[in-house]
Formats: sequence, C-alpha cells, structure tokens
Amino acid sequence: MKKLFAVLLLAIVSGQSFASEVITVSRREMGKDLWPLTRGEIMLSCEKNGGLFAINDSTLMQYPLNAIAQQDVDKKLSQGQPITLIQADDKQHPGQKMDLTPLITRAQALCKQ
Repeated sequence: MKKLFAVLLLAIVSGQSFASEVITVSRREMGKDLWPLTRGEIMLSCEKNGGLFAINDSTLMQYPLNAIAQQDVDKKLSQGQPITLIQADDKQHPGQKMDLTPLITRAQALCKQ
C-alpha cells in the first residue's frame, strides 16, 4: 500500500502517466557485486516516450537512466537529478562508477510489457 501511494504521488508530481508498471529492485535481488547504487533499493519506470528512470522510493526523486529521460529533465517535462549522485564507485576500477546496465536492462523490459 505504501509503495502504491508513492507511485501515485510520483505520477501526480511528474505530470506524466506511466506506460507500464513500476517495479522495485534491490541489492539483495541483483547481488551486491552487480548492484550499481549506494541505496539498497530503487524503483524503475519506463515512460510513454521510452524514458527510463530510477526512482528513490523514500524521496520520490527521479534519476534519468537514458538520453530520452535526460532530455525530459532538461526540458523540464520531468523532475530529476543525475544518477551519479547515487551511483556507487567501482571497487574493481578505482576512479570509475559501477555499470548501470543491469538497471537499464530491467527498466527497458518494462517498456515491452
């Protein structure tokens, strides 16, 4: 119920309706070695236009995961902050951030539903 409320509030705040459902993914589900964020859990969405967002479920802040979503933020069609704010450092490659591909792939799957 709490997550449903968060999703509905996000839809109102962003002024957009979702093309498909929002899913929640976690570090435990993906494995800590593949988990690219500093948060333990995140919601993923695919917008009507193919924009992919990661959403902080406690603050409802959106983080663009692809160029379409970033353009929406740049044009003020959606609110968002850079994903690098919550992207973890890659311990295997100092000075680099963890690969976001696992999250992007999961969000893209929502577009196909």
